[in-house]
Amino acid sequence: MVETRNLYMLSSNSHNVHPSKHACTHRRFLEIIMFKQTILALTSAAVSGVGFAGSAEAASLNLVKVGNIVQDNRTDLSWLDLSQTDGMTPMQALSAFPEYRLSTTSEVAELLKSAQEDFGGVVPDLNTGVISQPLGGGLRTLFGGTGGFGFMGGRFDDGNGNDVFGAIQYFPGVAGLGFREDVAGPIAEYGVLLVRGETVSESVPEPVSLLGMATVGVVAAGGVLKKKATA
Repeated sequence: MVETRNLYMLSSNSHNVHPSKHACTHRRFLEIIMFKQTILALTSAAVSGVGFAGSAEAASLNLVKVGNIVQDNRTDLSWLDLSQTDGMTPMQALSAFPEYRLSTTSEVAELLKSAQEDFGGVVPDLNTGVISQPLGGGLRTLFGGTGGFGFMGGRFDDGNGNDVFGAIQYFPGVAGLGFREDVAGPIAEYGVLLVRGETVSESVPEPVSLLGMATVGVVAAGGVLKKKATA
């Protein structure tokens, strides 16, 4: 009988707690839960930023392939993949891709310099020899082959004002890559080095920025709770 009365008293006392105290405790509990969820969400976003490391590494290269375009981040020039103009004359290529123009000797020299920084090797001066295999192989991977048998050839305007154009040429495992004026090889073996002066970029969030956002979010959320707790 005594135990029954004590239980009744405890039950009665619990019902006599002021409703405002219940609401305050409940609100505080919800704030803590929301704060924890905010921290977890922001931390997850920051950690997922590590997944962009490969993209960030690619963005640090000079030459980046975007679809059929090779973007040079060093010069802000965009080059059309040679496979798109394989077997065309320069005039045919310009007609097919009017948004591009025929590249010049100096622009091709800058392209080779960008490739050298990415792949290594030595870039010779115009008409003085061949370029190392790593550099030529890297360019072929980016620009594609022309004429078959692993060859890559790309014509450009050498400024000599004739119907014979300059070209870069890569023969894998044979003679490396040449950089020459007045190359008169068969048109069918070459593409055309078309270029335009704009970049083609894919925006990728930086991991550091994501971590910074997470830090700011946690500090801000903590400040709100601290302010409410002292109110």
